[in-house]
Amino acid sequence: MFFYFFFNDTATTEIYTLSLHDALPIYLKLNEIDLGFDGYVEMPSDDIKTDITFKTKNTRFKDVLSMIPAIYKTDFEDIQTDGQFKMNGYVKGIYNNKNMPAYGINLLVKNAWFKYPDLPKSVKNINIDLKVDAEEGSGDNMTVNIKKASMTTAGNPFSMNAFINMTAADVAMNGNVKGKIDFNSVKEVIFLDYHFVLEPHDKLLQFV
Repeated sequence: MFFYFFFNDTATTEIYTLSLHDALPIYLKLNEIDLGFDGYVEMPSDDIKTDITFKTKNTRFKDVLSMIPAIYKTDFEDIQTDGQFKMNGYVKGIYNNKNMPAYGINLLVKNAWFKYPDLPKSVKNINIDLKVDAEEGSGDNMTVNIKKASMTTAGNPFSMNAFINMTAADVAMNGNVKGKIDFNSVKEVIFLDYHFVLEPHDKLLQFV
């Protein structure tokens, strides 16, 4: 993980500006993913005022796979893959010991797949449309909207959608899941550094 920062600061107001411009690059590198930032952080008192946006600078689905340890540490360069992804989000509001700024993340994966050359099967039809939003305040009010999450692993299709609303008092969930998961087929699509064996009656989960 690498951090690259450039700050413009003014001594009178203590405003720190984050820029995506080529002359003033700021980005966070997470394995193969580069996140670019723009906006400002202002610290005139104990309150920290933020208005920051971020987005991915690269759009290859392969870069997303670098965030999965089992994949990234095992022949990552040789993996065959295609598909697009993008991620963006924001942090806006006041941060102090009683208040959290609002924040949100959007993640989109379209028509992605991957396969190891030395393994017999692949993961295909990977599509994800995810949106997370949290209101400014105590940090206890957040929604997770999984509009779509689907994939076909070693020929086994799986899809779901869900809406989750989390508050300090309660968690409300609504969604649908359809497909099947054959746990013993995992070793046919990714390399495992441990034995993954289930009894015959336990190896398959089906959702209808």
